[in-house]
Amino acid sequence: MNACMRNILDRFRRCLCNSSDDSDDVTTHHNAANVHENTFADFSVSEFDDDEIFDNIEGKNDEVYVALYDFSALQNGDLSFSQGDKFKLISDQVVDGWLKVSKLCSDRPELEGYVPKTYIAKIDSPDTYSCYHGAISRSDVNRLLLSSSNLNGAFLMRKSRKGNDQYVLSVRETSSNPQLKHYRVELSSEGEYHLTESNNKFRTLSTFVQHYQSEEQSELPIRLTSTCSKDEKPQTYGLSRDLASKWELDEKFLSFGGIFGRGQFGKVYRGKWKDTFEVAVKALKTEEMDRADFLNEAEVMKQLHHPKLVMLYGVCTKSQPFYIVTEFMRHGSLKDFLTIGEGKQLNTFALINLGAQVAEGMSYLESRKFVHRDLAARNVLVGENRNCKIADFGLARLTQDNKYLPRNSDTSIKLPVKWTAPEAYFKEIYTIKSDVWSFGILLTEIISKGERPFRDKDGEELQQELRAGYRMPKAEECPNELHVIMTDCWKREPEERPSFEELQGRLEEFEEMDDLEEDSSNSYPYDT
Repeated sequence: MNACMRNILDRFRRCLCNSSDDSDDVTTHHNAANVHENTFADFSVSEFDDDEIFDNIEGKNDEVYVALYDFSALQNGDLSFSQGDKFKLISDQVVDGWLKVSKLCSDRPELEGYVPKTYIAKIDSPDTYSCYHGAISRSDVNRLLLSSSNLNGAFLMRKSRKGNDQYVLSVRETSSNPQLKHYRVELSSEGEYHLTESNNKFRTLSTFVQHYQSEEQSELPIRLTSTCSKDEKPQTYGLSRDLASKWELDEKFLSFGGIFGRGQFGKVYRGKWKDTFEVAVKALKTEEMDRADFLNEAEVMKQLHHPKLVMLYGVCTKSQPFYIVTEFMRHGSLKDFLTIGEGKQLNTFALINLGAQVAEGMSYLESRKFVHRDLAARNVLVGENRNCKIADFGLARLTQDNKYLPRNSDTSIKLPVKWTAPEAYFKEIYTIKSDVWSFGILLTEIISKGERPFRDKDGEELQQELRAGYRMPKAEECPNELHVIMTDCWKREPEERPSFEELQGRLEEFEEMDDLEEDSSNSYPYDT
């Protein structure tokens, strides 16, 4: 075995010495060297002969990857695996979100096949730590850490937006109202982790965490305790490697449950693919839209991949009715979540977090020059941990010169008048700024917990009033600062409205307004 691979194996063994096989909870002892924590996923190499495995991978592919989650293959050519299994790359080329690998086995020949790229990571990378959440947004940090399942001292690490060698340590502080503290963590030129302005440096993320879990540490105002749980497993690109590129699904492998929701273009069913994998199935109202219009939604969705957009798995168009198959979001539409679901109990800051998540997804669409044209609470879906994703791209279009003019075939589609910007309603000119207008209306839906906007006004009458300068007044439950954001979204001139990137930042700052004041006195700089 060469020196490089032995070094990787040694580091891997050291980390295993600090991992718990039973729980995500952390037990801290007085001696920092004896801290017992679950910062690594539960990987185990004890069943393998180390030299046998690692000698086999020397040569072209000189790196080992580890499974972060369990995965059950749904198609021939893909590999099933368990968390902790190890692989070598056959090719480092990512094809439709999948990698071709060889699964390392000591008691049988190696197995080759495709695995989802987001399900594996290099064994010595931060991604293998359970406390590391990657490049998630501030709104997701708030959503996850402020969950009621976390207690005082719960923490996570994430990639900073400020540089490749910068991270952020976010810690929950429980008081009368739970708050978060954020600290910059840097990687020195020697590859050591340290808090900004701290002289304490650590060779691994594991030893960094152990130190700040110890009772002897005095640099942070609160000792780290348990790692914050992550979201559900990431969605794969397609139900399999083969189907990720083909898109047309065989309807015979779909099974249908009950009706889960209704959209402009049809009913949405809770279903399963091959009686195993849970999906949502949208059926076409064949009398209202032809095959080309139906497939347009699939065409739009397959070009777009982002954690805040619902994932498309494929379509069924060989016979009628046609179906679109997407990921399943357990809590249904944001509209229902706010009116009849758990959203009824959320406080103001948790509600604003929902808006920040939508702004994040729309910021991605903005960067791709797409307009949604039907942004509303009914077209945002909610999953576990209040994770929001934008859906229903039936009216979405790619813009040219930042504008979209409807085709003749669009004229039969019913416009969401009360969410539509005046320039879109009267001139039929759609831009990302008309989506910004709709987002302002969506914010009123969120803060009112699902109330219908302008409920006492007729659509045509309303548009005439909006054209004359009327704007929705501030609701009693709406904070002044949030209403300022709304009115900025409703400025008469589209170019004067903020971008979604700006809206995301403003909402994330608003979520933590109290924290910003608190953190100004911290010993370590507050990361943005």
